[in-house]
Amino acid sequence: MAKINDTNKSVDKTSLLKISDDKKYIVTKNNALFFWLGGTAWELIHRLNKQEIDLYFSERSEKGFTIIQKVILTELVGKQPCIFQVLLI
Repeated sequence: MAKINDTNKSVDKTSLLKISDDKKYIVTKNNALFFWLGGTAWELIHRLNKQEIDLYFSERSEKGFTIIQKVILTELVGKQPCIFQVLLI
């Protein structure tokens, strides 16, 4: 799982993912198999503030989750403000 350093936002590049050479698996940069343990938080950025989002990611990471699926644009955009709305402009 990629770790982001809160101080300088650097990404641990050894954790980046790719498709295996045989096109059958998701693997790390070093060709280790990647286990997809995912959760869904579809409207995460529309319903929580940054502190709540950080807590959610931290708790999921502690439980071993490797993927969190969410949407950037939903049918509720306009009704529920997105805390990252500046990115959508």
